[in-house]
Amino acid sequence: MGSDKGNIKSDDQRDEIIREKNLKYYVEYQSYGCCRRILEELVVHPYTVMEVTGKVVDVQKTFDFKPVWLAWIFKGICLGLAITTVVFDLVFYTGDYNFYMAYLESWFLVFAVLYLFLSFMITVSCGFPRQPVLGEDRTNWNVCFTWAFYPVVFCIGMANMLQYWFFTSDEDGFIRDIDYFAIIKNAALPLLLLIEGQLINRIPIRFSHLPWSQLAFVVYMIWSMIHYNTDIGNPDLNPTQQVDVARTTSSKAFGDPTKDYRDLPIYSWLDWSIEERGNTALYCGVILGAIVPVCFLILYLISWPCRRYYNLDPSDDGSSSSNSEAGGEEMPDEVELILFPSSMGMRFNKSTPPKVTQINDDSPYAEPTDTNPVAVKEGMVVDTFTVGDETYAELTTKELVTLIKETKDIGETRIMRCINPETMEVTKG
Repeated sequence: MGSDKGNIKSDDQRDEIIREKNLKYYVEYQSYGCCRRILEELVVHPYTVMEVTGKVVDVQKTFDFKPVWLAWIFKGICLGLAITTVVFDLVFYTGDYNFYMAYLESWFLVFAVLYLFLSFMITVSCGFPRQPVLGEDRTNWNVCFTWAFYPVVFCIGMANMLQYWFFTSDEDGFIRDIDYFAIIKNAALPLLLLIEGQLINRIPIRFSHLPWSQLAFVVYMIWSMIHYNTDIGNPDLNPTQQVDVARTTSSKAFGDPTKDYRDLPIYSWLDWSIEERGNTALYCGVILGAIVPVCFLILYLISWPCRRYYNLDPSDDGSSSSNSEAGGEEMPDEVELILFPSSMGMRFNKSTPPKVTQINDDSPYAEPTDTNPVAVKEGMVVDTFTVGDETYAELTTKELVTLIKETKDIGETRIMRCINPETMEVTKG
């Protein structure tokens, strides 16, 4: 029925609602300078579909582009590559499996698989994502979570790539393994996330997503402090094990080749010992205050031209006319529907009077019946709504929806009069 805002299936109806709601903003803000746009977006809600430019993000085209089968293939390949990377990483991991999730690289791999899985499920799930309508500006919670999780995973991937290639070294000061698999994990996978999120999906990045990316690193840094103040140490540097170290550093690289592995941190740059605490705090500050924001800003700017919007140009209004026919049949001048307590199976646009823009196949009013011998047609408008002896006219969509909800169980006869706006005049209140 009209209150079912979450399942808009008609593209024409959806476009009409969005255009009607936001057209004035498009006219006012269609020309926006770069600096002004950045300043305005500093306070934009992370999940709103409303841009400061007045444009409206098309959530369905952002996360679930057409044709669907092509989206399935692209996203399936991305997810498959990520899962394969994790599987091979585990198979060829020569260290202590209990210590596997201690590394930032492992966090990134797991988070990447989780994000790509969520993105894939949005595509394969029926009815998702939902385009907000009728005063809403946010979509499904699972889409919102995936939306905010994407920049977190990307920033973790970029930071992990930088620490792997520039911070992590062996006893000679160089990274031990520069091979195909290391490149896949620490270069190709972050690039894959960029392609999936900005070319396959078109995820809009908001500045309000940045604190979540920084929070992820704060959590990891807290974990590194907890790790250092326990006797876990770094078992991958246990001299009794033959470990081909790829993601960590040797004991010699920490400055003391005879130091017990139980006293070693996860990474040399996360050494919270008294001697290195100052340098470690500086490294963490650079990551949180410079590396993460810079990576985020790059992703944010890339997302600008990649976003998918509704066409709000008033000269290209694609809404269909209520004139003529609906469903291949001529529209009657008027229809008086006796309403049942069950779902109406109709949708209305946001206007006064409310216009019927979609009638589901299973709607009890889609075909003539003994109770309602004349069926309502798409394009008709709601003229009056009668409950018992009281009649309401000149209703807004919100008022109509409220009346339908509040009166469905009162036991009074409810009659909704719909008219053809091309041949009949609307009743004045």
